[in-house]
Amino acid sequence: MDSIRRLDRALAQMTASNIRANQHAIGDFNDLVHTGRRNLEECFRSIVAELCKPIEPAHHITKREHSPYWSGQ
Repeated sequence: MDSIRRLDRALAQMTASNIRANQHAIGDFNDLVHTGRRNLEECFRSIVAELCKPIEPAHHITKREHSPYWSGQ
């Protein structure tokens, strides 16, 4: 995350300088930031998918079990 933030700041500085020689580098930085963010989102989604279990309310009702709750840990 910090790397993406640093890239984003560098991109903002290069864009603010508006030097024509930086145009190619700005495009490359932009691509890196977008790719990094997309990879982070995919990683987050896969972690959440692994950790989350579907809740079936009918199962808990018919078995007279307590509903699952968030422990906050």
